[in-house]
Amino acid sequence: MESGSQIFLPYKSVGYVSSGVPFKLRAEKLHYSIMLAIGNSFQLLNSIKLFPRMVSNSQEGKIRDMSFYKKDHFLTTCKKDIILWKGQYEEFRFRGHSSKVIKLMVFDNILFSLAKNNELIMWDVDSRLIFKEQLPEFNAKTHRITELVHPLGYYNKILIGFESGEAQLWNIKTKKLIFTFNLIGKDEQQKNSNNNNGNNNKVKITAFQQSPVADIVAIGFSDGRVIIHNLKLDKSVLSYQQRGIVSSISFRSDGQKQHVASSSHSGDILIWDLEKNKPFHTLKAHDSECTKVEFLREEPIICTTGNDNSIKMWQFNGVDGVPILLRERTGHLDPPKSTEFFGDEQNSVVSISDQSIRYVSIIASTFNKELSKKNFKREIGSFSGFSTNFRRNRSWETAVSFHEDSKQAFTWDCSSYAVIKKLNIQEQVSSTKISNCGNFVFFGTVYGNLVKFNIQSGIKRAKILPNIQKTSITSIIVEPTNQFIITSGLDSIINYWDFNDLKHLYSIDISNYNNKEKDNNNNNNNNNNNKNNNNNNNKENTEKKEENKKNKNIRISKMLLHSESGIFAVVSNDDKIRLYDIDTRKLVRYFNVKGNVNSIVFSHDGRWIIASTEVDSVIRVLDIPSGKMIDWFKMPKPVTSLSFSPKGEYLVTTHSGQLPIYLWSNQSHFGSVFLKTPPETPNSIILPSQVIEISPQQQQQQSSNKEKSASKKLKEKEQYEEDEQYEIQQDLGLPEEFDDNQDGDDDEMKDDGDESSNKKSSIKQIDQLITLSSDVAKSKWQSLLNLDIIKERNRPIQQNEKPALAPFFLSTIEGLEPKFAKIDVVNPLTIKTAVSTGTANITGSTVNTNNDDNENNGPTEEELKGWNNWAGADEDENESEDENEEIEDDDEVMEDDEDDEDDEEDEDENLEKTTKTFKNEKEIYRSDKVIKTDSIQGTRTNFNLSLENGYITQNYSESLRILKSLTPSGIDFEIRTLTTADDYADIHYMFDFIVYQLLKNGDYDFIQSILSVTLKVHGYLLYNTSFKRDLRQLLLVFNEPWFKMQKLFHSNICMLRYFTNTLNN
Repeated sequence: MESGSQIFLPYKSVGYVSSGVPFKLRAEKLHYSIMLAIGNSFQLLNSIKLFPRMVSNSQEGKIRDMSFYKKDHFLTTCKKDIILWKGQYEEFRFRGHSSKVIKLMVFDNILFSLAKNNELIMWDVDSRLIFKEQLPEFNAKTHRITELVHPLGYYNKILIGFESGEAQLWNIKTKKLIFTFNLIGKDEQQKNSNNNNGNNNKVKITAFQQSPVADIVAIGFSDGRVIIHNLKLDKSVLSYQQRGIVSSISFRSDGQKQHVASSSHSGDILIWDLEKNKPFHTLKAHDSECTKVEFLREEPIICTTGNDNSIKMWQFNGVDGVPILLRERTGHLDPPKSTEFFGDEQNSVVSISDQSIRYVSIIASTFNKELSKKNFKREIGSFSGFSTNFRRNRSWETAVSFHEDSKQAFTWDCSSYAVIKKLNIQEQVSSTKISNCGNFVFFGTVYGNLVKFNIQSGIKRAKILPNIQKTSITSIIVEPTNQFIITSGLDSIINYWDFNDLKHLYSIDISNYNNKEKDNNNNNNNNNNNKNNNNNNNKENTEKKEENKKNKNIRISKMLLHSESGIFAVVSNDDKIRLYDIDTRKLVRYFNVKGNVNSIVFSHDGRWIIASTEVDSVIRVLDIPSGKMIDWFKMPKPVTSLSFSPKGEYLVTTHSGQLPIYLWSNQSHFGSVFLKTPPETPNSIILPSQVIEISPQQQQQQSSNKEKSASKKLKEKEQYEEDEQYEIQQDLGLPEEFDDNQDGDDDEMKDDGDESSNKKSSIKQIDQLITLSSDVAKSKWQSLLNLDIIKERNRPIQQNEKPALAPFFLSTIEGLEPKFAKIDVVNPLTIKTAVSTGTANITGSTVNTNNDDNENNGPTEEELKGWNNWAGADEDENESEDENEEIEDDDEVMEDDEDDEDDEEDEDENLEKTTKTFKNEKEIYRSDKVIKTDSIQGTRTNFNLSLENGYITQNYSESLRILKSLTPSGIDFEIRTLTTADDYADIHYMFDFIVYQLLKNGDYDFIQSILSVTLKVHGYLLYNTSFKRDLRQLLLVFNEPWFKMQKLFHSNICMLRYFTNTLNN
């Protein structure tokens, strides 16, 4: 789906942990996987550190229930459908319900789904089909289903709980009712039957849980009662009472204690001791309803989640065995309403909601923390606003907050994540701002007073004189150099105050600017109009009077300063955003914005103002230099706050009724954006979903997995391509981000070469601009230029030879120190090398082949010690005798015919097998390296044939496609196989192909590398007069774009000189 904005694209959401849907647990090898719902998607957490390892794609509706299925599959509810996921991708949808699906239960390959209208359907997940025979329909008035469970050891049977308080055991194979359990008294059943219309007074079954013991099931009710019932005997074993509705039950199975835990809507968890039949501990786990509690199998750990956007794990530890918090992941309890970027690297955000202030990391959610209220919990009320400044971090407090209907403010230390001190303002606070130095904080009150405090000491330093600011202060701006303060109130006046003693300096009435502008417009119109237009002037005068009345009612709601440019924006209730210069106090720009602007933010460079309106949920991007709106888009939910990252990467938004903090990527920061005229109506845009976060350990695991999978695929390739690609990548050391095939999908990309090339080559050429090759990896054309150097550098120092094996049986000489017996057999390869070179070094001794007695000089006993010079024992005796005869023949030839050239060539070949050879740099490109083949049609490559066809049709698209699909060594091979037959026809075709591609201005970098290699290989042929036309065309192709660039350079230089001369004069 395309984004509704030209500039901003959905990136991700942060701070969203759980939407309150009961989680699901699945045991892995050494940990548990926790499945959590986050709105329209779900995530998988690792139980060891609660780190997310997978996030699914978004679906249309919210998830009401979910479940694991086998190893890689998951099930979620989506409105009237049930979605089967494979990993993070949707695989199949089960459709058949007539209302929303609210509950799922997986029983082997059978799926039970319960709809809101009491419709229960059985599905076969493996075949993706619905069962023809279903359980009979249940009357919603008398038997509304609330819970489902499969009792342990009861094959093909399920237990169904109803609102009436009874439970029924059904055989799903025969579709027959087996037994009905009356779990509550007859008096309560009569009350339930009498209260069919009023569901609040009914005693409903709200939770089922199978115990580790067969036949025993725990049942929770809406009145807080928990019954442990024996299904086989139809008898209650134990029962206890808790406060509130029972939402879930779980049994402890580690064998140390016999506990059962039950959660309630108040957020408390009651842990009951089954042995002593009394309560063991009451755990305050969540600030709102606790939706699920579950013990980990055979571990003294429970996992809980609730509607407070959190998941927690508790461990039963210590002497008393009371559970303590082990680990947690939390977010805002209620929707955040304001955010500010914080920190040196600007990778974190400080946000507030009505009940909390949190430090949120954009990169890793493990750093997210709530700032502790410590001993001020009762005094800190609902948050109204805050201000931050990172400059004094780790020295003293860096954040200040004020609260609704409170005369007190609080300072917070974001490094220790806690509140530090309380400031008594003595009046109800309406706004606050920390100075740019981080030493002072200013508070505006509802009575129009401005107070200055020192943050470190908490002492009041200054206060303005009364009766100057008559209305409540709505915004405070601190000048970057600490010279003056700017305030605005619920009127049209902007006041300047001295920073040190808060004396009044200047005032600006924004309503006067409106009158001046309109008077100028009216005077211009009156001068141009004739005397007969008196009626029109009267109408204009009446409209002017009405507008003057409106100007008196102008109220400033918000102000914001961009420190680098010295421009501050003023938002008022007359649907305008005005821009003023902070030093000259003059109006710079103003924008008409329809709607109540509730939040504005400057871009990092001060070029844009981004404003959101509350009524229509529209965000507008206003360009300050041009004074026009360049983009606007509509959000699904009203925006409550905006903030822009100081480096320009992201726009951060918060929305009403939404727990996450949403990030939008600024496309103009990461590349060029070609803006179009904004549409007449704003396009809708979808909110970003959560993105998977990768920890360093997961990165190492993924990289190792990628290397393993890549090695398996490379083994299946041809050895030649494997070596070349590995050498190129190892030599250049390019990062993975420059490769097109990043995820180890090289084989798949090459197998689908046609499809991928068609998709990637769909980039349109922009006028006559040069376009680089986006579908060719940068490493390909870079390594093509240096291919011979890479091959030479990666040549092995010594060729891999089959190691000589020791004989199976070693004869020894007996004695005090046993020694190996002297062996007459030596390595023939060593003798051969020694003969060919004239001398040979064998363990320090020299053998001279020029002596006449060289045949009698054999190796000594010291030379034969060790394993290096033993002959292969697995060879036949006949083979060893033949090799000895060949050595003697070679010795005779060397003595008799020393000047024979043929024998010298044979000896050189033997030397190359055993010694290292090197090339000089001048020998890298030589004309004799060109492979000369006949120009027979049957022996030519596909590239040669495509060049000939392209020359005839003047369309070389097929030739370009073939080159892009080849490896660097394959491209080099194709260039070297161009023949000189038929008057250099192939080479003429090649140069015509290069000229054709250069004129198209496409794949410029790739074609330049091909031209460079072609000139190096076939450059010696260009002295022939037949290539005169080709060289002239190449010269024209290179000169024409350079002339254009030269004209641009000259014109820009002239313009710069003109302006510098005029400014200097």
